[in-house]
Amino acid sequence: MLDFIKKSQYVTPIFSTQSFGTFNKQVMRKSHSIISGKNAQEIGKVKKIRINSVFLGQSIQELEKIIDFCYENNVEKYSLAYKYDTNADWNTLLIFSATMEGI
Repeated sequence: MLDFIKKSQYVTPIFSTQSFGTFNKQVMRKSHSIISGKNAQEIGKVKKIRINSVFLGQSIQELEKIIDFCYENNVEKYSLAYKYDTNADWNTLLIFSATMEGI
């Protein structure tokens, strides 16, 4: 599979992780090892990769570690989405916006 991904001109691998720590396993029930391990790094040596995260309450430091990984591993695009409860009041969104300005 890795060889196919590395050779294909039509496939851009997108890895999803919310944290490189235990937070990812808590919220996603999966380890972050696929991205921080050899797979993403090996593919990143020969082609661009992308990473997607969803903000679910991680610390700014956890997000910074992902961004650092992006700079070090040929990551073409990093996207950060926010899961927002449409039934919540607007103050929740304003707090999130103020928090993200610090990144």
